[in-house]
Amino acid sequence: MAKGTRNHAAVIADVPSNTVCTPNFYHIRLKPEVAGLLPEFLAWQLNHVDAQRYFASCSQGSAAPSITKSQLGDLPIVIPPIEQQKLMVKLSDAATSEQKLLSQLMENRRRMLDAIGHHILHPDHSIGN
Repeated sequence: MAKGTRNHAAVIADVPSNTVCTPNFYHIRLKPEVAGLLPEFLAWQLNHVDAQRYFASCSQGSAAPSITKSQLGDLPIVIPPIEQQKLMVKLSDAATSEQKLLSQLMENRRRMLDAIGHHILHPDHSIGN
């Protein structure tokens, strides 16, 4: 995202060639000569805390901070061996899955407590409770 307080990157597969982004987004296409860089790893690196700090330090504007294309282009990108990239992407995906599961568990617990609380606060009078 080019604008906002969180400049999040995502990989979107199979984007039609005639796609145009709104000014809120940058569409980054990897050139063939950048062999050895996984799009998923690039997205992970752009979302990493170091890159986010860089974006925060150079963003412009107060109501809707934004980064320019040249500022994005000036961000140093590290290209480790492809196996390290794959491992990092797998670890990141696992962490994301864990976070989703944890959120679901917390939501289930909240619903359970709400149901028990409702039962305690509104007992069924027909049974004589």
